[in-house]
Amino acid sequence: MTQLGSALDNVIAQSERFPQNPLIFGVNHPLAHEAWIDRFSQQNQELFLDGLIEAGVHRVDINMGLFPWFDGPMIAGVSGDRGRAMATYDSLVQRIRARGLQLAINTQYSAVYHRMATVEEWADAAVRTYPIIAARYQPDTMIVVHEPTTMASRLGVSTTPQQWATFVDRTIRAVKAASPRTRTGVGGLHTEVDYLRAMTDVPNVEVMTIDIYEIGALPAYNDLITLGRSKGKAVYIEETWRTPYSTDSRLTVDQRGSAGIGLSMFQSLDAKWLRAIARWAGALNIEGVTPYWSQTFFRYVSEGGDGIDPVYNSIVMQAVSNGERTATFFAFRDLISSSVPPRRQEIESLDRDDWSGLAR
Repeated sequence: MTQLGSALDNVIAQSERFPQNPLIFGVNHPLAHEAWIDRFSQQNQELFLDGLIEAGVHRVDINMGLFPWFDGPMIAGVSGDRGRAMATYDSLVQRIRARGLQLAINTQYSAVYHRMATVEEWADAAVRTYPIIAARYQPDTMIVVHEPTTMASRLGVSTTPQQWATFVDRTIRAVKAASPRTRTGVGGLHTEVDYLRAMTDVPNVEVMTIDIYEIGALPAYNDLITLGRSKGKAVYIEETWRTPYSTDSRLTVDQRGSAGIGLSMFQSLDAKWLRAIARWAGALNIEGVTPYWSQTFFRYVSEGGDGIDPVYNSIVMQAVSNGERTATFFAFRDLISSSVPPRRQEIESLDRDDWSGLAR
């Protein structure tokens, strides 16, 4: 903890030597992920979103999967209320639009409801599913794949950059046909440069996003930003959070990535992380920054606290119902208010006349 804190202090000090450029501050609604969307009531999901919006964000990110849109076979023994999940998504998007905020949808693979054997099988399902999402919600930005190696680990297969480039080409064509004005893009980690290079060569990739969970990798992310800009892409941080802590090698990629996220011992470090990444992004003049594990805005716990733990997330939702806010929430709110605000045209949603009701 001490070492990471010192590294963050160094990033802040170096970044604040340079002029700070406007940032679009986003935030991810992690419990609107397909694995959680129907595990909590619509009211709880709305209250969680309202708490995020209260921080003063300009954009809300939702990571949607195939559920509830894909009508293929569901895994035996796994139930899901498609109608309730759709109604909750409809309500969340309407609330985002009513506040005049941007909507970013980051599509991803999850094996909670549907299990695919190959990238190509997932692509076949995605080409049927993503246009439904795009037509229904007309997102300002839609990332058709991010963290391809993480997605491959969920699939349980090895993949090549070209396989992902083909996936991107097929899905972007489908999304653009359903919502021509939606910005489309791809994203990934600093370890995925070969994948990002191949995916950003695909026509109609307008955005390249990056996910930052390691402070020591910032030089590599500098190179990724240069790559995206050299290809004329907008670049922003789609996900970021303090590096999780786990020594258990038996955990999956997702379990390691969520380990101890809500532990109270890390609360002050989380606030420092958000400031460091925001100041770094502001100095580099990229489009924006998006914290991921926003459950921490509402509750920390003394033990456990894994971001994908049902017990922790239930505690979080109870805290949301109680109107609780943590010091991390207030630190993020203050960070947004003290940063250079983006120009209004940078954060306006696409002009539409039909948001009195969702496209059906």
